[in-house]
Amino acid sequence: MGRWRGFPFMRKTAKTQSETPPAAFMRDEDLVVLVDESVDPRVVAYHDPQSPAAEQFRAFRTTLLANLGPDPGPQVLTVTSALEKEGKSLSTANLGVVLADLAETRVCLIDADLRKPTLAAIFSLPESAGLADALVDGYPLDRVMSSVCLGTVDVIPAGNEPRRAIDLLGSDRFHDMLDELRSRYDYVLIDTPPTSLFSDSIVVGGASDGTLLIARLRFTPRAVIQQTVAQIRQAGGRVIGAFLVGDDSH
Repeated sequence: MGRWRGFPFMRKTAKTQSETPPAAFMRDEDLVVLVDESVDPRVVAYHDPQSPAAEQFRAFRTTLLANLGPDPGPQVLTVTSALEKEGKSLSTANLGVVLADLAETRVCLIDADLRKPTLAAIFSLPESAGLADALVDGYPLDRVMSSVCLGTVDVIPAGNEPRRAIDLLGSDRFHDMLDELRSRYDYVLIDTPPTSLFSDSIVVGGASDGTLLIARLRFTPRAVIQQTVAQIRQAGGRVIGAFLVGDDSH
């Protein structure tokens, strides 16, 4: 199902994912834009793509692509923050949407914050198997994956909370899963816990192509950001970029 978003002077009409616009009654000057209302309204890149906030995520996308260099191939990227409530999960969702807006670009989001997952709530996914179940019980990817935003982005939620999350994220099975996702997607974004709470993001960062650091305006001390970058690099990780979000993006 297509999206007509992006044409100038459009009037946006909310539709659910199962509805189809009455094309016979559509006029060129009154195009209908499909919107999946189950997506959290704070995913501004999806709900309000012409807003200044959405433009900031597109600017971050441009910087990210420049840092990755020409023709980098499929990218698996870890997303983390130094502290809680810095907006890393919403930033993951918004960045996923703007990456998926690129032509012929396939995007998958993974919620690897196994103790305090957020992506399922952001996209209103039902309680179901997810990443932990795939790693513990060997569920196939298609069983733990859902398509959101009218099929433009795929999401693997956290699933049932495991006993030792860090052991799962450092396992061969997780590495094998990432290899399979590389063969399917252009970008895989992995939402991980803050570095100040757990070392999960450091472990995941070692299995990915790089780490994106999210910090919140007037909230995260500069020294804490510098310490986090140093911690990632000391573990052999690569910090590809940092994104500063507004006060209310959490």
